[in-house]
Amino acid sequence: MSGLCTSDPNVDFDGKTFCVTGVLNSCGRQELLERIEALGGIPTNTVNKKTDYLIVGDNGNPAWAFACYGRKVEKALSMRKEGHTITLIHEFDFFDIIEDFKS
Repeated sequence: MSGLCTSDPNVDFDGKTFCVTGVLNSCGRQELLERIEALGGIPTNTVNKKTDYLIVGDNGNPAWAFACYGRKVEKALSMRKEGHTITLIHEFDFFDIIEDFKS
């Protein structure tokens, strides 16, 4: 995933749509989606043209090491090529952002 995820993302939660992929280390998927919603974001299970952010879990598929990503990541990358401004964020960076919102 190196090079695909934004290293220092500027995240706006208010009314923005978030999707999660991969297996999370930091918490369960449902807990993360609830936290996103509490901050004003809109959680979703699919990547589409309304998706603003794709949160990528740290425990992704081992095939990712060979640039064979899952459907959500592939779709997000394809949408980027078409001009959509979807932001991919690694879960650890995303949790840092959430912690900053608490402060």
